[in-house]
Amino acid sequence: MIAQPVITVDSSFETSFSDISKVKLAVRARNVCLTYGSGAKTNYVLNNLSISVPSGSIYGLLGPSGCGKTSILKIVSGLMKPDSGVVRIFGYKPGLPGSGVPGAGIGYMPQDIALQSDLTVEEMLSYFGRLYFMPISHLRSQIEGLVKLLEIPDPKRMVKDMSGGQQRRLSLACAIIHRPRLAILDEPTVGVDPMLCNRIWELLGELSTKHGMTIIITTHYIEECRKAQVVSFMRKGEILEEGPPNSLIERFNATTLEDVFYQICLKQKRRNTLIASVPKNGIDVHRRLKEHRESLVIESNDDRYDLKEPLEDHRLKNPINAFIVSINVLVWRYLLQAIREPVFLLILFLFPFVSLGVLFMCIGHTPRDLPVAWVVEEEPQYGVLHARPENFSIAYSNYLTPFYPEVLKENLDRKIIDLRNYSSLDAAIADMKALKVDATIYLKRGFSDGFHERINMFNMKDLDEVTIDQGTIHLYGDMTNRFVMVTVELSIKLALLKLMNTTAIASDSRPELRRLPFELGEPVYGNLYQGESFGLQDYAAPGFMISIIYGCSMGLSALAMSKEQSDKMFDRNFATGISVLQMMVAQTIARSTYLSANSLFILLICVFIFKIPCEGSFLVAYSLLLLQTLSGQMTGIFLGATFPAIENLVFIAVGSLMYVIFTGGIFWPLDALPYYFRWLSLSLPFTMPAISLRSILIKKGAPFVSMVLPGFVMSIGWATFFFIAAYIVFKIKYTS
Repeated sequence: MIAQPVITVDSSFETSFSDISKVKLAVRARNVCLTYGSGAKTNYVLNNLSISVPSGSIYGLLGPSGCGKTSILKIVSGLMKPDSGVVRIFGYKPGLPGSGVPGAGIGYMPQDIALQSDLTVEEMLSYFGRLYFMPISHLRSQIEGLVKLLEIPDPKRMVKDMSGGQQRRLSLACAIIHRPRLAILDEPTVGVDPMLCNRIWELLGELSTKHGMTIIITTHYIEECRKAQVVSFMRKGEILEEGPPNSLIERFNATTLEDVFYQICLKQKRRNTLIASVPKNGIDVHRRLKEHRESLVIESNDDRYDLKEPLEDHRLKNPINAFIVSINVLVWRYLLQAIREPVFLLILFLFPFVSLGVLFMCIGHTPRDLPVAWVVEEEPQYGVLHARPENFSIAYSNYLTPFYPEVLKENLDRKIIDLRNYSSLDAAIADMKALKVDATIYLKRGFSDGFHERINMFNMKDLDEVTIDQGTIHLYGDMTNRFVMVTVELSIKLALLKLMNTTAIASDSRPELRRLPFELGEPVYGNLYQGESFGLQDYAAPGFMISIIYGCSMGLSALAMSKEQSDKMFDRNFATGISVLQMMVAQTIARSTYLSANSLFILLICVFIFKIPCEGSFLVAYSLLLLQTLSGQMTGIFLGATFPAIENLVFIAVGSLMYVIFTGGIFWPLDALPYYFRWLSLSLPFTMPAISLRSILIKKGAPFVSMVLPGFVMSIGWATFFFIAAYIVFKIKYTS
C-alpha cells in the first residue's frame, strides 16, 4: 500500500501561482483558437484559450462534454495544430526536437479506451513500453508494479475479456508505463469504483511529488479535482477561471468546486477575450478573425515561463535504428493479432479456392441438356429411287435419297440438345411461350427431297422457291437468351457439316467441296483444340486471380485501417512518436507476410488443380501477383484513411472494385468497349496486370517488354500513387 502522498495545495504554492511570473511552466498555451466551418458558419472549438500548467503539478481541466477539453489536450500532445495561438511544452513547440512531444516526453491516455481487444494485458503494456524504447528488465518490473497497483487482472488475460473499468485502468497504465515528464489523461477515472479511484489519485500524487511528473487530467467528477494542485473551468472553448482549488473556493465563498463552477457560469466571468463582436459577413469574416487572432498572440521568450530542458530522445540519438525498431514493434503487433484470428486466416485462404472452383465449374462450359422441340412433318421413306441428273459427269445409274431428318437427328450432339418430339409447330411454339422448351427445329413436308436437291444441284437457278423452302431447316427460339440460341444454331451447323460429309461419298462428291472455303492456320499463341470451354476459362482465370488478390489485399487493408482509427489507436501511436510513414510501412510488411503466401496458394491451385497452363516463368507470374497485393494494400490504406467510417468504406470499396472488375477486361475483351472508354480501362489498377499475367500463363514465348512489362509498371505506378495519396491524407488529418 502506497503511503498517502501530500497533494493538497499549500499556501506557498497558492502565493506563487498568484504571481505566474514566478512559476516554472511545463505547458503554456496563449490565445489558442481552433475553428471548423467557414464564412458565416465559422464555429469555435477553442476561443482564445490560455492555460498555464506548473511543472510537477496535477492540473485538473474541468468542463461539460463538448466544451473543447479533448481538443486542447490533442494540441498539447502534438496530435493537432491550432488555427492560431502559442503552445509551448517545457519551452519547446510541440513536434520540435527536445520537446519530447510527440514521443517519450508524453504519456497520452485518450478519452476512448484505445486498446487492442485481441492482445493480452502483458502484450498491450509491452507494446507501448517497447515503442518508448524501455529496457526489457525495467519494462517487466514496471508491468508487474502497475498490474498490482491498479488491480489489473491476470496479465495473460485478453483485453476483450476485461470489464470497462479494468480496460480503463489498463489504458492508464499504458500512458504512464515509461514515467513521462508530462502525462495527459482524458477521463481516467470513468467507470472506476471509489476505492480504486482514490488509489489512482494516490498514484498520480506520488508521480507528481516524488518523480516530478506534470499531469493534466480531465474528469466529469469535479470534486475529485480538489486533490489537484491547479484547476481550470472551461466552457464553450474558453477558460473561465484558473487557479488552486482552495483559493477558488475561498474567493467565490463556496463550499465545493461544483458550487464554484456554477457561480462562474452564472456570472459569466471569463478570463479570455471574447470575439463575439466580429461581424459575420461572408469572406470578410476570415480576414477579420485572422487580424484579431494575430493581435492577441504575444510570444514571450522570458525564461521564467519555460524550463527549456531538452529531452534526451532515443529517436533523435539514433533515428535509423529507432525507425527500424518501431516498425518491428508494429509488425509484431499486427502479426500477433492476425495469428489470434485463425478463422480470418482460414477464410483468407479458403475464399480464393472456393471462388476459383466456382469459376471453373460454372463459367466457360457449353450449355447442356437444352430442351429443344423437334417437329418433322414428313413420314420416313427409305429407298426412294431417283434418276441420275444429266449434268452429272460421274457414271452411275441411280441412287437412293435417305431420310434426312433421321440422319440429321443422329448427327446432333445429344449432350447439348435434348430433343423432344412434337406433332405440330403450333404445339411447339406454345410450349416455347410457356418456357417448357428453349427452341424449335422445324422440318417441313418434303424436307428430304428438297434438301437432297439443294446439296446435289450444281446450278441453283434450276431450283424453285418451294423446293428451297422445303429443304431448309427452320429454327425458332427466344432471342433474348442469345447465348442458348447461338449454341443451338452452332450445334445444327456442326450436325449439317457431318451430314454433308457422310453423304458426299454416296453422291460421288469430294467432302472438301462441301466445306466453307475457310481454314485456320497454325496459331501464333495457343492451340486449335481448347475443349468444350472454347478457351474461356484459360482466358478468364488470370484476370480473375488478379481481381481476387487485389480485392482481398484492398479489403483487408481498408478494414484494418478503419478499425485502427475507430479504436483511437492512431492517436496513441502518434503520441508515442510513431510517424505516419512508419505506420503505413509496418502495416504493409505485416500483411504482406500472409498475403504473399495467399498469392502463392492461388497460383498453385490454378496451375496444378484447375490445370491452367503456365507456358511462361512461374516466378515472373508470382512476382506480378505480389505486386498486385502491394497495389491492393496501398489502395485499401488510402480508402481507409479517406473514409474511416466503416459504413462509408464498405460502399466505396465494393463499388470501386465492382467498377474495375466490370471494365477491366477480365471476362470480356477490351476491344468490345467503346473506343473512348478503352484508354480509361487500360489505366485501371489491374487491367494491364491481368493482360500481362494472361500472357505469362497461356501465351508461350510472349515477349516480356511488350506484353508482360506493362503489367509490372502499372502495378508499381498505382501502388506508388496510392501510397503517396494515403500519406498526404494522414498528414493532413493528424498533423494539421
